[in-house]
Amino acid sequence: MIRTAAFLTSVVFLAFSTAARGDDTKSTAYEHLMPLEWQIGDWVAEYHAPFDTGPIKKGDTVRTQFSFRWSPDRASMVNNSVAEIGGKKVARALEVISWDYEKSKISHSYFGTWGTGQGVWTTAGDRAELEWTIQGRYGTFKGTSYVAKGDDSWQWQIRKQTHNGEELPDTPLATFHRTMGAPAGDLWQACRDAFVGSWLGSGTLAHDSADGAIAKGDKFEYCLTWTPDLNGMALVGDGDFQVLNKDYREQVKLLLGWDPYARCVRLHGYWTSGLLEEIQISRQEGKDLLGTYAGKFVGIPADREAIRYHFTGPDSCVIKILDGPRKGENLATWKRQSPADQATAADYIEYHKPLLGAWKAIAEEDGKTCAGTINWQLGAGDKCVVVDVKLEGRPALQAVMGYNPVNGKWDQMVFDADGMLQLAGLEMADMKKGKGLSEGFIGNWEEERFRPDGTTITGSSAFSCTEMSKDRITFVWSNRKEGGKSLPDFRLTYQRP
Repeated sequence: MIRTAAFLTSVVFLAFSTAARGDDTKSTAYEHLMPLEWQIGDWVAEYHAPFDTGPIKKGDTVRTQFSFRWSPDRASMVNNSVAEIGGKKVARALEVISWDYEKSKISHSYFGTWGTGQGVWTTAGDRAELEWTIQGRYGTFKGTSYVAKGDDSWQWQIRKQTHNGEELPDTPLATFHRTMGAPAGDLWQACRDAFVGSWLGSGTLAHDSADGAIAKGDKFEYCLTWTPDLNGMALVGDGDFQVLNKDYREQVKLLLGWDPYARCVRLHGYWTSGLLEEIQISRQEGKDLLGTYAGKFVGIPADREAIRYHFTGPDSCVIKILDGPRKGENLATWKRQSPADQATAADYIEYHKPLLGAWKAIAEEDGKTCAGTINWQLGAGDKCVVVDVKLEGRPALQAVMGYNPVNGKWDQMVFDADGMLQLAGLEMADMKKGKGLSEGFIGNWEEERFRPDGTTITGSSAFSCTEMSKDRITFVWSNRKEGGKSLPDFRLTYQRP
């Protein structure tokens, strides 16, 4: 089974289009966001805190990192920010800048340590102002952020700031400087510029698996989304591979970048089965890309095969094997998914609507049960959901969940009564327009938990719905890992009161 799927993963690179796509990938919102485009990139600045607020105390030297990225169709700008004191992360935020068609304004949404908030941008040449309000565990903050573009830097300051109606001092004027730039290499540049986005691969398996779970001729689909990271020095891919009409599915995490020593584009792919893939793209012939592929797994020879990515158009490609026993075979076809094909924030909200409202809850773990309540509500103009959870013997918690337009995941930020912060992302399998919550495998969670004692724990789990009706829904978290240790399954049943 592993070997059967192994060679198919190389279809990942069918996403490449060797010509830059230019304006074809830009949404109609792009022209309105252009005045802020100079913020795209990775930036860092330091300032001294002028007052106490949350984990930041007056006089602390705060190091802030901003990472601005375009969404795949340039319909929005997304900023992932981190604040550090003495090398310790004390605050995080996800911010989305988009065009509000109804109000004809540039809107700003904030989800972070301080809570949730909204704002509006006004621009004038190389200067811009953001008037904002944030509400959360530390109270209500209001203010205006002033930014001014410089020479590969920009200045930032918050003025007219209040906390629960009381005036606060202005923050010191801080200068953000750009961090390391993107790597060189014409081949890498062409691949990187064309690769970002969502793709759908399809084809048929060429071999039977040893255990008979999948067979030659079975049809498969492979959904893949690539996003830039490290200021353009790398691309990160999240994929979901499934054999149709059979209970066989795998997830894959891919890392793509430029190898300055070998002067080739190099990819490493890690599958849930334990398979490791290595792909090298070394040269370009016309619109085609040529290189080699190898799949590595315990007990299976790692044969390296020559491959060609033959582009039949700007949004489609066929991968061909150039040597070995399967010389001349076509492995799969990839199609670029247009914005109209991709699930949007509204689709994700619609998917979760059966969960809205008040529920009684029963949690089961390792033979122990506890009862409680769960309440789901829409928030932020129906762009996210806010969930309150109270279970006996566990700290109460509140979660804010919403669609992340950059990584294509259902992200959540959770605060509990003990002071823990959790950041998590759900990579939903086969999510598409019109799909609703139903029984079956939903996706995989990855999370980070930041405890009040300063420790951080990472975790992961497979997430499924095992029971679905109007008044009763059951979810199961299986294959749970926390800090490298395995945990028993966790079952949560929703029951309408």
